[in-house]
Amino acid sequence: APAPPALDPAFRAILDNFNAAWDSRDAGRFVRDFADDADFMQAFGRYRAGRADTEAFMRRFFSLQTGGFTSREVGVRVRMVGDDVAFLEQELEGLGVRNADGSEQPARRGQMMLVLRRRAEGWRIQHYRYLDIHTTTIVK
Repeated sequence: APAPPALDPAFRAILDNFNAAWDSRDAGRFVRDFADDADFMQAFGRYRAGRADTEAFMRRFFSLQTGGFTSREVGVRVRMVGDDVAFLEQELEGLGVRNADGSEQPARRGQMMLVLRRRAEGWRIQHYRYLDIHTTTIVK
């Protein structure tokens, strides 16, 4: 099979920033590439907000995460929708999620989905969605 096309460096930088924000539990860094009028919805659809409220949400979210929870990229896909809009997906595997009793959950899969718009200052996140992937129920 042919190798996938190289990822645009601007898109790679956005994904790398998310990974670094997660690793450092830095809510300000997490929203760095969001447009001022961006919108965010967390994995279970219970929280939706703009950029400023997303930063506050992520500050609290990160404060609840244990240092043992890590995330690693397992795939990326980009679809261009014209010259100034892109759909960027990153599939992740989360390790070290703990239950209330301290026992570790199995590895989790998730997918971050971003709608990006090209602006004068570069690519900015317009919409952010994250969802858990239940690998046992995926139909291909």
